[in-house]
Amino acid sequence: MKERYEKTMGDTSIKPYRSWPGFKSAVCEEFFDKCKKDPDLLVFPRKDYLSVYCNGQQFVKLTPSKSKKVSQYSDDNEFKERKKTVSVGMPKDKERRAQQQIAARHLSRKTDIVICDMEFSIRKKDFGIKLPGIDLIGLDFSNPKLPRPVFIEYKRTKNAVKGKSGVLPHFNDMAEIYSNPELKKALAEGAMASYNILIDLGVLDAEHLTNIDTENGWFAFLFTDLQVKDFYGYLSKILAKQKQDKNMLFPLRVASFDTYEETVLRTDKFEDITEFLRNNQEKAGRHPNKPVFN
Repeated sequence: MKERYEKTMGDTSIKPYRSWPGFKSAVCEEFFDKCKKDPDLLVFPRKDYLSVYCNGQQFVKLTPSKSKKVSQYSDDNEFKERKKTVSVGMPKDKERRAQQQIAARHLSRKTDIVICDMEFSIRKKDFGIKLPGIDLIGLDFSNPKLPRPVFIEYKRTKNAVKGKSGVLPHFNDMAEIYSNPELKKALAEGAMASYNILIDLGVLDAEHLTNIDTENGWFAFLFTDLQVKDFYGYLSKILAKQKQDKNMLFPLRVASFDTYEETVLRTDKFEDITEFLRNNQEKAGRHPNKPVFN
């Protein structure tokens, strides 16, 4: 499988950013197969391990070196007990649980947006800067011949919109990524690598990718269960409080759904507000047209 992955990816310069871990342990592979078949679990590749999520929490980091650790969960009862332990404190209405369910619904080509990663962190040792995790990374297949990456920040509670980890700091992080060509390119190629690995793992049923648009990815805020009436007005006010420059302009979209259960990620569900950002760099106020959210 490792050879197939490297041959598929060729010289796309993603290694070692998302290198295939190359499992040698039969115990690890057996455990992974069990994770893959469980509807409450979701698997995404990392640089040197597989990250398994359960109800929004990390279930286990799966690497060849951890075969002894995961062997304790080979028994079905132990496996269920581990799921129960990880899920403590994560009731159904919490953001990360909803986020995982949204991601799980978009591991296919049924819509033009496919999610290929979740809770991805940008580490300082890899790129010289450290940024908070990106909630959802996907690929926009509106142009099937040259898909482009999508970086989505998900919010489900009102406190999450305006708090320390609310819209403003994530907006600044998005601008930081967009203004860094090396980072932007690496994230795009990493998304393609993740997509191809998910195919090799049997998680995603699709054809491998050999090309991706590294220049024209876009960023988005996804809201569910909030019924936000005027995102434009809120964004205008928070941006007016800080000094703006040209680097704060980047492709930004927003989408809102009444509940996370009915969330369907399609490009036509996201409204482009890039021009709005351009027109509101140095002033506060409401959007001259109708609000994004009714």
